[in-house]
Amino acid sequence: MHGLAPRSTSDTPPASGSRNRQDILVFWIGNTRVAIPMSQVLSVAQEPSQVQEVPMQARGLLGVVHYLTQPVTLYDFARLLGFPSLRETRSEIIQTLFAREQDHIDWLNALEVSLRTDADFTKARDPAQCAFGKWYANFKPTDEELAEIMAEFDEPHRRIHGLADRLLEMKSDGAVDEALELLADERRTTLSRLRRLFEHARTRIQDSIRPVVVYLTTDGSEPLVALRVDDVHSVASFTPDQVRPVDRIGLPPELVDKTLFSGLITLSGGDTCLLMETAEILRNVELTAENPA
Repeated sequence: MHGLAPRSTSDTPPASGSRNRQDILVFWIGNTRVAIPMSQVLSVAQEPSQVQEVPMQARGLLGVVHYLTQPVTLYDFARLLGFPSLRETRSEIIQTLFAREQDHIDWLNALEVSLRTDADFTKARDPAQCAFGKWYANFKPTDEELAEIMAEFDEPHRRIHGLADRLLEMKSDGAVDEALELLADERRTTLSRLRRLFEHARTRIQDSIRPVVVYLTTDGSEPLVALRVDDVHSVASFTPDQVRPVDRIGLPPELVDKTLFSGLITLSGGDTCLLMETAEILRNVELTAENPA
């Protein structure tokens, strides 16, 4: 089902107080918010389950889908522009969480070996120095629910790393059996809690991957191209005084030269997004078709 009804480019003029105000569709490409004028958006729909393959290759080209009865070429917008998609970056985070979970299983196994034998324990005792601790300190979730899950990691993660000094001291005092018993108990409790948090975080990240398809138009009725984007952020509006020129916001020169973005918009609430024009998007589609990667 199409989420937004087609919009004509000849809408009734707004009231005088909002004559210069324009509506935009704001969506995600990777971790960047990007906007397209709503007058150039025909419809927004869920990602179709069926995409027809085509006998050609081009950067970002996924195939052909149908808008009502009309075939439309579908591109992955992030790949078309050469950006990492949110799906890719979040999949990488999921794999990181699997690896960091295994690190802590291995950490406790190594500690047990050190308790049972004369092997030195060489893994990080400071929770801020293990691979997860370093990653955790720099990870900034944009999802409120994920942020709440990640905040719960702190206590069990610190508790796990605090076991090394505590249990190895018990061993040096001759209480190896007691140390091993405490280690087994921490595996059942603290490690299990930590592993549940890893699973909850991965599930939340996976559930947050919700690509949609945006059908673009120039006449308000005919779809010209379909773009798969990572997720819709909002439908918003802006006035010209909210736009900063791209040459004043520190964008990489290659983006300014391509004029992919006409400006940076600051929305109500402080969020920002980069404004694109349909003509430039279509030019990129044409260039990509002529020079496939």
